[in-house]
Amino acid sequence: MQFTRYDAMTLNFQDDKFVGWFLGNEPGAAAYSTASGIAIGTTRAKAGESVSIIAVEDSTLGEEFSIGTGDNAIGGMFAAPGDAAKIDALFAGVNCFFR
Repeated sequence: MQFTRYDAMTLNFQDDKFVGWFLGNEPGAAAYSTASGIAIGTTRAKAGESVSIIAVEDSTLGEEFSIGTGDNAIGGMFAAPGDAAKIDALFAGVNCFFR
């Protein structure tokens, strides 16, 4: 895989094709959001008001979740358990995570 940065977002390429993206909790990340307004820093409770959040059971990445299914799924990670926990990362497509 090859990676490039666009502002706070990492764009992932494989065989010269765009295959995924990752947005972490860093300066500039809050400028990006989903169509329903979910962004880095959104709380679990607030995100749950507009979308169905599916917890990824037994994730080695921590408080991992997904929104949507199939090719339209967006993954993410909360900084901690509980309704007040804030989204710390959002991603979609192919990413390079050590599980």
